[in-house]
Amino acid sequence: MKTSFVWFAVGGAIALVVTGTLLPAAANESQPTAEQSQTLFACVKKKTGEMRMVSPGTECGNRSRLITWDVEGPAGPQGETGPQGETGPQGETGPQGETGPRGSRGSTGPTGPAGSTGPAGPAGAAAGFSAYNSATVSITGLNGTTQPTDAVATSFNVPAGVNLVVTGSAVIYNESGSTVDVECMLSIAGQSRGLMRMLIPSGGYQTYAMNYSWQDDPSLPDANNLSQPLKVRCWKGSSDGTVKSKSASVSAIEVADLTR
Repeated sequence: MKTSFVWFAVGGAIALVVTGTLLPAAANESQPTAEQSQTLFACVKKKTGEMRMVSPGTECGNRSRLITWDVEGPAGPQGETGPQGETGPQGETGPQGETGPRGSRGSTGPTGPAGSTGPAGPAGAAAGFSAYNSATVSITGLNGTTQPTDAVATSFNVPAGVNLVVTGSAVIYNESGSTVDVECMLSIAGQSRGLMRMLIPSGGYQTYAMNYSWQDDPSLPDANNLSQPLKVRCWKGSSDGTVKSKSASVSAIEVADLTR
């Protein structure tokens, strides 16, 4: 936009009237040959103050002097940083992206090293047999006079060629009015083993618990008769007194070896 300047005297002072757009700048004397695209140039008569706009590079002559105005003033100082603005609201979650294509199958990895040998498994179940008798049996056998009374017997004979751990028990009740001497034992292959003797008071109970390790050895005398089953047998020390077996049991478990 073109701008016009008019100088006139007011009370001995020189005033400048600008028509059009006012260009902010300080008037400076400049070299007559100064050429700047952002600077305005004018020649001012020294005597009258009359001013006329000129182009850059114009010489004003001896009776005038060159003055200039910057179209744009110098940059001001950097202003202070303003306060931090508030955080905006959370944006909506975008749509689920499409599933990517399936990757190619990788190559087979190398064979891993052999694992260490695991611990030995538990031993298998041992062969064995047992019998239990909950019926009441009167003990009539007399020590040194008659055979002991069978409190309980298995339905299996003692097998040949095996080693056994044999256990037996009997609960004996004294119904008489006096103390009775009673012995109980295991009967293995016709031989008495694990003998246990106790005095049972009148009206009292005693529990007999017996065990024996049977080793199969043809050189031993108790290996001669294998035709009889395992038994728990009891007898009295005298004919006086009434004693009874209230319950009895016997069992045998086969083992690999025994130290006799």
